[in-house]
Amino acid sequence: MRFIYFFVRRALDLYANVVRIKTVPGLKLRHQNVDFIVIREQTEGEYSALEHEVRFIDIIGRKKLLVLFVFIQSVRGVVESLKITTYENSRRIAKFAFDYATKFNRKKITAVHKANIMFVYFDRFFFLSSLYQI
Repeated sequence: MRFIYFFVRRALDLYANVVRIKTVPGLKLRHQNVDFIVIREQTEGEYSALEHEVRFIDIIGRKKLLVLFVFIQSVRGVVESLKITTYENSRRIAKFAFDYATKFNRKKITAVHKANIMFVYFDRFFFLSSLYQI
């Protein structure tokens, strides 16, 4: 079923996932007066669906330049996922967030990122520079 959502999002270019978190008046909760919006880009990164099972090549029986057997085997239980992120889509989601905040009179925007584990992406300031330009 989740594959259907992926294809629908991709076909309709539904790039922004918008979720509102708001406490319900009258309920006794740990945190009161919570009201914020989470906007997440949902076509890139983990959502790019670029993954494959890891494989290794084993060459057996080398005799000069003659290869007798080549085995390509999967590494059991290991899957590699590529996290694709582009400047254009980072800018697009940042613009969407700012436009949303303006339209719905939100007072503050907080950007959450993974600079501690995504070194190249943030060293080149893709995400943060896209925010500052808007």
